Amino acid sequence: GDTVTPSENLSDEPVVFIVNPHAGAGKAARRKGDLESAIGRHFSAATIRLTEGPAHAVDLAAEAQASGAALVVAVGGDGTCHEVVNGLCPPTSTEPASSRLGLLPFGTGSDLQRTLGMSSDLNEAMDALVKGQDRVVDVGLASFKGPTGPQRETFINVAGFGINGDVVKRANQMDKRIGGTLTFFIATLRSSLRYVPPMVRLTWTTPEGEHTRELDVMSCFIANAEWCGGGMWVGRGGAMDDGLLNVSVLPPDPIPVQVVRTRFLYNGALGDWPGVRQFQTSSLKVEAIDRSAPVWIDLDGEMPGQLPAEFSTHPRRLTVRASWNPKKS
Repeated sequence: GDTVTPSENLSDEPVVFIVNPHAGAGKAARRKGDLESAIGRHFSAATIRLTEGPAHAVDLAAEAQASGAALVVAVGGDGTCHEVVNGLCPPTSTEPASSRLGLLPFGTGSDLQRTLGMSSDLNEAMDALVKGQDRVVDVGLASFKGPTGPQRETFINVAGFGINGDVVKRANQMDKRIGGTLTFFIATLRSSLRYVPPMVRLTWTTPEGEHTRELDVMSCFIANAEWCGGGMWVGRGGAMDDGLLNVSVLPPDPIPVQVVRTRFLYNGALGDWPGVRQFQTSSLKVEAIDRSAPVWIDLDGEMPGQLPAEFSTHPRRLTVRASWNPKKS
């Protein structure tokens, strides 16, 4: 092959890159040569593993951690990162991950990239994996109704339910070559035309005690990080290491009103949306009331199941290496 010249930031720590070749409408596969060259310039003890289907990254990440990898890098979008996190921090355990997590954003949305401050430039992102900051962060835990029964998964970015799940389902069926922001925006508009908001019962805990509300919900965001849906700034001001989830519950406004107020999803002013309820909690339980149709949930841009569901935090469970210079606009 071609001669690879190491960079001044060459690292000798054992690293495993888990690559989703289908991420970003095949972007990772198309840039295979660039990726291999960049890895060779920055890491002397790197292994590249390609995913072969859904959930394969979970197994690959677990294997990498068991083999002693110091850093496990998710190469893809938020869905790939979601699977890698479930491999490093399985929902059946509460032990901190022994491997660090890294991210090379190659996906459609790559929303976690914004909170971590990771550049879309391959060499800049690779430099951050070598000399970036290590921070210990929380991860979320979701328990819900899966296709075959009760299911549990870890999440790191943003969870939710309501129209969120319908939007994610539509977005994942679209041609993502138009980009993450436009993909999710179009999917949101299409879902809004047909979605019937459910009535749900929310139960959450705060230092003051337990709270319960029953209300109609168009959408609910449960944020550990800040962005989701191709640039929706739903967790503005939140921290990934405070042991809390930032919850925003959107009311079922008429469609024209929703369209007008969509700007609040992208400019970080979700609290200015009239009727939005926001609170912080370490634990949230959600049940649908008198609902025959499924109410889908969303975990890091994936739609794995439906209500009823419980969301909670596992504080300081995972070390993440990144630039940590987040975009704020």
